[in-house]
Amino acid sequence: MAKACRVVCTQAPHPSRPGTRRSTVWTVKARMAAVRQLDRQLRNDGIEIVTLESTLVIRGHRTAVCHGR
Repeated sequence: MAKACRVVCTQAPHPSRPGTRRSTVWTVKARMAAVRQLDRQLRNDGIEIVTLESTLVIRGHRTAVCHGR
């Protein structure tokens, strides 16, 4: 990662509303310790597939698990 931080967006099934998804967005520093913590967080959340977008922002893109800006 060439930037100091990245924006991460996860979408997962909503725990109490079947058929819907819950989105969570947060910023992660591009440092090894922060990336390892992100790995642990994604595993704990049951995320199995990760998509990285490193050079452009696609507005309205709703299927990306990991969205970088």
